Amino acid sequence: GGQYWSYQTLIPFTLRVGGSGLRESNKIRITTSFKACNTQHALNWERLVIKGTHYPMFNATLLSHSSARWRFEGYPEDNTIVDIQDYYGQGSVVVFRYDAVGFSVFPIVNVGDVIVIDQTDVDHSGVPPYTEPANEEHIEMVTVTWGHTVMARAQEDLTGTKFVIPIILQHASGNTPTWSPNMRAPWRRTSQASFEKLESPEARRGLRVCWSDSGVEDRDFVVDAGALDIEDAPMMVFSTANLVATAAGQATALVLAFKTSVSSAARY
Repeated sequence: GGQYWSYQTLIPFTLRVGGSGLRESNKIRITTSFKACNTQHALNWERLVIKGTHYPMFNATLLSHSSARWRFEGYPEDNTIVDIQDYYGQGSVVVFRYDAVGFSVFPIVNVGDVIVIDQTDVDHSGVPPYTEPANEEHIEMVTVTWGHTVMARAQEDLTGTKFVIPIILQHASGNTPTWSPNMRAPWRRTSQASFEKLESPEARRGLRVCWSDSGVEDRDFVVDAGALDIEDAPMMVFSTANLVATAAGQATALVLAFKTSVSSAARY
């Protein structure tokens, strides 16, 4: 609870809800402020739509992000985790396959995010340089269902692909386990879910965002996640188009001057 969002009318927006243990099955409904979240028949505010269609509740389109999201953005494959390295005996570094350059959101994850690593597909052959193979105990530590909190971006990382998680992986000998060079571990961020392409033609303040794990019945919406304001775009104080040609028929630039609000300066 306690989250706040503000968007403008007539512009599609993505509502990102933060939490813990979020899943693709999560749903929200956005009601007016005077209705409690679990009120019977408290459907989404009627002016809030997706591509012109009103729905009684909204499904989470994707956890933002997961390894699969990169493929949807044009990458050849999912952005899986390809290695897990020791971080000075104080944690582990997960290494992602692709960096976030050219992607719509940078970085891949943020400090405080929680990621769940679903599987590691470990090869136990021990072929050099894979000399200290991770074992089943290490796999269980990596793939815990509640996930890992991202502590930091690795200090020596120049590519935006290396992030520190708190688990410390060691063999009984004290050596650090190594992972197969063929590892492609899918992951998902469970601390944030996205509800995409929402839009309203009408302004409204104080809308209540209600969350549910699966949202089958009215009483399932038990969490008041926060408040949403939808506002009209600020009116321009003035705008003018100015011709700069010195002779008739001459092709020159057009200067557009405008002032966006009473407190702002004119921009060109």
